[in-house]
Amino acid sequence: MITKPVVATNGYTKAQRVRASADYQLVFAQARKKRGPGFSMHTMRSEHSVARLGVSVSKKQVKTAVQRNRLKRLIRESFRQHAASLKTIYIVFVVYRELAGMESKTIAGHLAQVWDGLKQS
Repeated sequence: MITKPVVATNGYTKAQRVRASADYQLVFAQARKKRGPGFSMHTMRSEHSVARLGVSVSKKQVKTAVQRNRLKRLIRESFRQHAASLKTIYIVFVVYRELAGMESKTIAGHLAQVWDGLKQS
């Protein structure tokens, strides 16, 4: 008998992503903005049952696709690790060129501070 493998529940699911343009526009229009080193973070309460993440990295700010993808990957992974403890909230990161020059460990430290701040608020 073949059984299906057990799927881990700590992934980054479609329900946790801000995907639609209308959702991004809503967050940008109504969210609270907080500036960090190399990024700005827009947060807004959500009616969804999980925290949702969106990441915007423009070509104007970060030139190469490799760098843009690396930054998005680091932010998504950090979110995935902390998503269970976050409230129902929309979070959209807008990344600036300063973040591209930082090491991964430094970025992870800044993101950990962000998640801790969101847990407390």
